[in-house]
Amino acid sequence: MKRVILIADNDNNIWWLPAFMVQWFVKTYYHQGLIQIDSDTDELTICGDTIKWLDKLCVTTTSQKRADRLMFEFLNEKYPEYKPYLQLF
Repeated sequence: MKRVILIADNDNNIWWLPAFMVQWFVKTYYHQGLIQIDSDTDELTICGDTIKWLDKLCVTTTSQKRADRLMFEFLNEKYPEYKPYLQLF
């Protein structure tokens, strides 16, 4: 079982609000990175028949779009060789 990596959303300006108000605007999003591999050629592809699971990620932020961006940034820094093939699940 993989551990969940927490990603901090420090660039968001909502954190200066009191804690009871922040809970109205933020939500925790969980995703796991993956890449797909073609089993015949063992090459990375967008639509393959074998899946390699990467890290489980967690971020608390204001929107799904922002959470996806932060997760892709993290995965692109950690796995630069998979950059064009990264997907979130």
